[in-house]
Amino acid sequence: MSCNCNGHGSCTSHGACICSSSPELGFWGGLDCKKCAANYGGFNCDTTCPFNRGLRCSGKGVCIAQSYQIRAYCSCFSSDDKGYYTGPLCNVCQPGYDSSKDCRPETIMDFSPVIIAFGALFGIISTVLICLLPIRLCIQKQRQRRQRELQTLNMAGERLEGDPFEGGDTPRPPIPPPAQSADAAAYHKNLETILEPSRTLREKIELVGDPLPRDLMCPVTAEIFVDPVVIADGHTYERIAILQWFKKKYTSPVTNLPVDSSIVVPNTSFREQVLALQEKYLKDRREPSDVAEEGP
Repeated sequence: MSCNCNGHGSCTSHGACICSSSPELGFWGGLDCKKCAANYGGFNCDTTCPFNRGLRCSGKGVCIAQSYQIRAYCSCFSSDDKGYYTGPLCNVCQPGYDSSKDCRPETIMDFSPVIIAFGALFGIISTVLICLLPIRLCIQKQRQRRQRELQTLNMAGERLEGDPFEGGDTPRPPIPPPAQSADAAAYHKNLETILEPSRTLREKIELVGDPLPRDLMCPVTAEIFVDPVVIADGHTYERIAILQWFKKKYTSPVTNLPVDSSIVVPNTSFREQVLALQEKYLKDRREPSDVAEEGP
């Protein structure tokens, strides 16, 4: 049996790829030896994150090396539980944090056991009092809530003489959700327009029964790429989707870790693969009978 290992491995008698794993040939992985092995990156998958004291990234960060187009680098921890580190080896505390405390913020609150016990007792007493509130107070709160709902409806322009649902068998209809913001609506409209060719390509692939190219699908939109770009986490995303993501927070959608930069770089390799799929599935495939019917 034969197999395609993309020039980065050898094919076994069973048709499986054994990927190369050496400094000279690179460290490759995946079923077809198309991706870098874990913790390796670079154009030849021959670079990895630096070691310190026998630990990659000093054990104080995550090695980002999941693309053969991005060199491996350390993404240092930056949280209260794991500490705040920086530097190429993640072995230096960020400014304002003490290395003697594992680069964690100093705890200034130290309650005595007496205060803790008093707080627990106060919580128990408060819970008991809340549970023993008269039913009359509960009914009063419900009436106040209904009055607030009526006031809200009146402010919206609906004049009501009373609550038509009070005391009846008809359930109260839910309050409609707030209208979507103009920015979010414009984003979804643009996204639908940009991804229209991607959805057409996906329908063609599913129509012929071929498997979907999961490597060429955006983790955010779950659709085949139209304009793929790479960010600092080493993953590829749809350009409009990751730019909208960065408007909310600077983290990786895949790892949920902070990213050092919001710069996006076009992934020309993925773009060429998508164009090849479009050429394969979206080209004109007329039957010979259709051509004969047109005639001269």
